[in-house]
Amino acid sequence: MKSLKHIFTQILLAFGLVLLNSACDKEPDYENQGFIEVTVEGRIIDVYSQEPIDSAIVGIHSGPRTGVYPGFVNRTYVTNRNGYYSFKFKAYLDSAYYVSAVARDYYTNYGISYNTDRLFNGNRPTSDAPYIQYHNPWKDKFEFNLSLVPSAILKVRVVNRDGVYDRFAMNTPAGSPLGNNIWVSGMHVNQEYEFTVYGGTELTLSTHRYKPGDGPGDGDYVPIKMTCLPHQVNNLLIEY
Repeated sequence: MKSLKHIFTQILLAFGLVLLNSACDKEPDYENQGFIEVTVEGRIIDVYSQEPIDSAIVGIHSGPRTGVYPGFVNRTYVTNRNGYYSFKFKAYLDSAYYVSAVARDYYTNYGISYNTDRLFNGNRPTSDAPYIQYHNPWKDKFEFNLSLVPSAILKVRVVNRDGVYDRFAMNTPAGSPLGNNIWVSGMHVNQEYEFTVYGGTELTLSTHRYKPGDGPGDGDYVPIKMTCLPHQVNNLLIEY
């Protein structure tokens, strides 16, 4: 039979192990430490096809934690064939961190907000760069799956066929740089224009035709709806 002294010693050892484990499990004092080790991982996918994007460049943006959208790329990672990426780094408490991705023939999610009704094959893209909110409460693991929008080439040929209008205009299509519009005049127009646009979503091309003598507020507004196939050259003939 074990002695009372032996039993008491065993109880003290067990109690000590409990205290030791409790001390090990205690959350670090991040405020005094000044940083928290975070892990950020996920996948980058094509919003239209839902397929992974190989060799996308994922970036962690950092800047002062003042509510200003930081633009400095702190570190990058190139995705594998499954579109997977992973980061582990010290997130300093005086900084804010965001996740962006960009790939060839795709639009980045950084600084772009899509309307909620802008669908690509029924899927919604990632708007703006997700914020790594590691505080309130403390959190050290994050998973962000980013859906990028594929680009497409739209070639528009404008032909004045009937000679009724002497001026034609088309506003910048969605996905093309602002100011990249069309304005032509004359009765014998036959010109081609090329745009980089969102692929796999319905575009509304806003066109305006003016007759001789029409002022800026006059003319006929003719919207043209079309969907461009991603990563392909799409041709459109506009006759007026």
